[in-house]
Amino acid sequence: GQGGIKISGARRLVLAAITLLLVNPLLLWDVGFQLSFFATAGIFIVGPVLLAALRIAAQKLSTLRRGISAKSAIPPRLPGTGAIACSLGVFLTVLPLNARYFNCVAPIALISNIIVVPLASAALYLGLIAALAGILFLPAGLWLNSGTMVLLKALESSAGALARIPGGMMVLAAPDFLMTVSYYAILVCVLYALYRKIKPLPAEVVWRKHTPKRLLMAALAVSAVLVVRPVLAISKTKVVVVDVGQGCAALIQCSSGVTGLIDCGPVKSNGASIIANLLRHYGVRNLDFIMISHGHADHCGAMPALMDEFGIKKIILPSDYRQRPVLKQLANDA
Repeated sequence: GQGGIKISGARRLVLAAITLLLVNPLLLWDVGFQLSFFATAGIFIVGPVLLAALRIAAQKLSTLRRGISAKSAIPPRLPGTGAIACSLGVFLTVLPLNARYFNCVAPIALISNIIVVPLASAALYLGLIAALAGILFLPAGLWLNSGTMVLLKALESSAGALARIPGGMMVLAAPDFLMTVSYYAILVCVLYALYRKIKPLPAEVVWRKHTPKRLLMAALAVSAVLVVRPVLAISKTKVVVVDVGQGCAALIQCSSGVTGLIDCGPVKSNGASIIANLLRHYGVRNLDFIMISHGHADHCGAMPALMDEFGIKKIILPSDYRQRPVLKQLANDA
């Protein structure tokens, strides 16, 4: 009501997070909580800033095209701009988390959200209406539900088509804590700079305008150091041994840049997914070699699945591979 206190979306988000953490502090380390919090922050905090920036950019473009005064130009409300800003805000805020926990990001989501979300919303609302109508009159509910099925088929087809676009998903190595902090520091600095462009400081506090700039430059300098730190670090040979079920596999990353794998586990017991997740975690897309120690299926059964996803330059097999049906098949497939 008029006498109530208005609470912004950002404050509601913080209040909800504090309440949940007071009830269960361990939620702080829950992946679902982290993704939900940052995605919502992308909608309520980052999205509006990006939307305003997009409108200003559109205004300046319109000014250049029409030759009108920038002050008299009204920031246009382009169709779809809000959806683009919201989708980009969510993408930017959850990017490090997706890279850390899932070793992949999907740039195609910036486009797919604009197409898929309206279809999903329409299917949800029509499904609810069909359910209510079915309670009153079943044939009407079935007729409406046929429309829901059409929307769901369109949703499935759109998602499948977008998933097949090259470059739609990118595999990234898991960033460490400092890299994650540096990313968010840069994001905050850029958002602050955009916000100040949108809402400049009033004249009475103009004397304070240099402090944010200095803080911005300091944060960017520290973030730049953190970002280039892995590049400047001395590379060392790394060997990671993992349990893949009945056997073990070893990932070798040499200081010279050579990357190889010894054994890859069985087809069953999620051997392929364990190795695939390991390679994604370390940002490996191509292997210089895979060496199979012997021809038992629990040491090489996952090989075909890995060959489908990762580039493999060389496969090293035992000398008796021709007497081993599994190894002989691998040699033929390679």
